Amino acid sequence: MPSTSVEVSEAEVNKAKIELKQANLNLDYAQVKAPIGGVMGREFVSVGTFVSGPELLLSQITQLDPIRLRFGLSEREQLAMRKDQTAGSLTLPENGHWQASIKLQDGSAYAHAGSVNFNDIRVNQATGTSELQAIIPNPEFSLRPGQFVRVSLSGAIRKNAYVVPQRAVLDNGTGKFVYLCG
Repeated sequence: MPSTSVEVSEAEVNKAKIELKQANLNLDYAQVKAPIGGVMGREFVSVGTFVSGPELLLSQITQLDPIRLRFGLSEREQLAMRKDQTAGSLTLPENGHWQASIKLQDGSAYAHAGSVNFNDIRVNQATGTSELQAIIPNPEFSLRPGQFVRVSLSGAIRKNAYVVPQRAVLDNGTGKFVYLCG
């Protein structure tokens, strides 16, 4: 008889292990885990509301470090660069890996620079620009999503060119020009 009570006890232990496994699985289903670290925006669904499934967006999380900077490059600028590259007066960065630096709205330079990691081949018909994306370190979280900044790209080499201060360059709407004294 002692062997049957041992077998019954072992069966109860196995049953308890299976129930524990099922309870842990149910707990995992009840938790919402983010695939990235970042800052949560406001909720799209109130706490306590029944949701139908995983396709419903509950909230939005934004990664802050590094931050993705999306901006446009005009078709006119792209055509001019391709023309200069074909003529041999401009060498573009290899694989389009431009270095990106930022100037903030108050005119100050942002402390960190990054690099362009995406250049869309398509031109947006509404804006006449192609979208680029740069990844910028943001360890102090001073850049915020939706913030407006001015982007400067570097990495191209222009041959036989003169460097002048930016304040000397004028723009009349059809292009940029500089006055020369003779």
